[in-house]
Amino acid sequence: MREDVQKYVNSCDVCQRSKAPTTQPGGLLQPLEIPERKWECVSMDFIVGLTPTKQGHDAIFVCVDKLSKMAHFIVVPG
Repeated sequence: MREDVQKYVNSCDVCQRSKAPTTQPGGLLQPLEIPERKWECVSMDFIVGLTPTKQGHDAIFVCVDKLSKMAHFIVVPG
């Protein structure tokens, strides 16, 4: 019987739209600290899967200052 109920609930459009959320609500937002100087806080990322250059570089290393939003892009071999 349990399987039949589960099957019915999974196939019922009204049941799927009116499900109660099973996760707890998120907590209060915590603001990030504002850096006092440039390049005190940076974010880094890689852009990969690019077409290789003649030197064999197929990725870009990205470094961004969070205060001034200045970015540096460095080509690297992937």
